[in-house]
Amino acid sequence: MTDDQKRRIFQKVKSMTTAQYWDWLERVNTQAYLIGQDHMTEAMGCHSRISKKMVQEVKTKAAQIREEWDGIVMVNE
Repeated sequence: MTDDQKRRIFQKVKSMTTAQYWDWLERVNTQAYLIGQDHMTEAMGCHSRISKKMVQEVKTKAAQIREEWDGIVMVNE
């Protein structure tokens, strides 16, 4: 990300209301978790001893941790 892109995002955030900011932040957190989940799934797929069932169990546990520990509910957008 360039400095110009960072400045534009910062200016956008500064102009938001409190409700808009928290909505935006929830969407950004959701995107970050989805990217992390993709990376985790791809990494597990690289190992031959990790079964599809094990991958699904890890995904389920990751969702539980995200929701219960971090309090982040996925945003559908």
